[in-house]
Amino acid sequence: MISYMEVFELLETYAVFSWLFSLLHSVYTRIANAYYDVWMSSMLQHAALERGHKAVEQYIDRAKCQEEVDMKFTYVVSCQQYGIHKRSGDHRAQDIERLMKEYPSLRVAYIDEVEERSKDGINQTYYSTLMKATFPNPIGSSNSVEKLVQVIYRIKLPGPAILGEGKPENQNHAIIFTRGECLQTIDMNQDNYMEEALKMRNLLEEFREKHDGVRFPTILGLREHIFTGSVSSLAWFMSNQEASFVTIGQRLLANPLKVRFHYGHPDVFDRLFHLTRGGVSKASKVINLSEDIFVGFNSTLREGNVTHHEYIQVGKGRDVSLNQISMFEAKIANGNGEQTLSRDIYRLGHRFDFFRMLSCYFTTIGFYFNTLICVLTVYIFLYGRLYLVLSGFEKELSTQPMIRDNRPLQVALASQSFVQFGFQWYCLC
Repeated sequence: MISYMEVFELLETYAVFSWLFSLLHSVYTRIANAYYDVWMSSMLQHAALERGHKAVEQYIDRAKCQEEVDMKFTYVVSCQQYGIHKRSGDHRAQDIERLMKEYPSLRVAYIDEVEERSKDGINQTYYSTLMKATFPNPIGSSNSVEKLVQVIYRIKLPGPAILGEGKPENQNHAIIFTRGECLQTIDMNQDNYMEEALKMRNLLEEFREKHDGVRFPTILGLREHIFTGSVSSLAWFMSNQEASFVTIGQRLLANPLKVRFHYGHPDVFDRLFHLTRGGVSKASKVINLSEDIFVGFNSTLREGNVTHHEYIQVGKGRDVSLNQISMFEAKIANGNGEQTLSRDIYRLGHRFDFFRMLSCYFTTIGFYFNTLICVLTVYIFLYGRLYLVLSGFEKELSTQPMIRDNRPLQVALASQSFVQFGFQWYCLC
């Protein structure tokens, strides 16, 4: 026989299980409905996108779409040696033409040298030229497959364009062929990625925000990804050094020190701001050896604002041999030495506040000046010790009771050791 208590326990257990089952059923039903709604919405969106894509392909001319894209984005390659290669029949000129035919939106700017006859005889005339690949026949005709290279702009120059440093002169003569409000300069040793290109719209919106609360940015700094670190141990060392400088260091210089200028060329410029203030490069011979940082000097002196952004990066290849690494370090050191002779750093030192002035000094020429002092101090110390030992003066100092038992002198030397330790630590940093 089953007692009443056992019956009540069975009923209670059944009620608990039925309640849990109904709870799980309701949760499962809600989850299934939610997944079904998401699936249906994605299917509807996919169907709408597919219908829109078919409508675009059916009713909108592709040429008009390409024209709309070309109005928003242009890609100009400044190749100053193209004219020389073309006249000499170099295969590199044919490679450039093949690129233009493969990518119709690509533009190539170069300096063309032409011999023209005048009253004084035959003179060498220089032109800044822009060319592109074009169809010889209207699109849609039977012979419109073949593309030809056509010069679309030709500007006469007063003389040879390459008077100073080659790279900044190459940029300055081609900047007039660019369009739009923003300009990104990319070196030949740099690369980009598809997923980073999708963030460009977000980056350009940074021009609308006052990052310091006062001024809109004129240079948007980007971080760099060194992709040559796996070539060798030296390349790994160089990639780590570059990553510490172009990412960690630039981040600190931008905020809170506010002395980030411009290093390398993945940065995005306010084109209208810099086009009306001397361009994106200074090209004077020797003194503008580090031409990129002078753009930051110029932008800061003219009340611009330089920022740094971490969410987008550009790939960069660096030197992988010991000789090239030492040459790069020598170039940076020589560039800092030339900066001390420039009027830009002089004007910055007079217009910065005290803290920004010190930050600017210790992040540019001050680093190399402190290194020079530390190296000279080591030499002076070693030669001084050698003189004391060889002259016997050190033995005389250690045995002389007047100096050995001089308590005030020991206290003074102990206090000086703290200062010396702090100076050595500072120089090492």
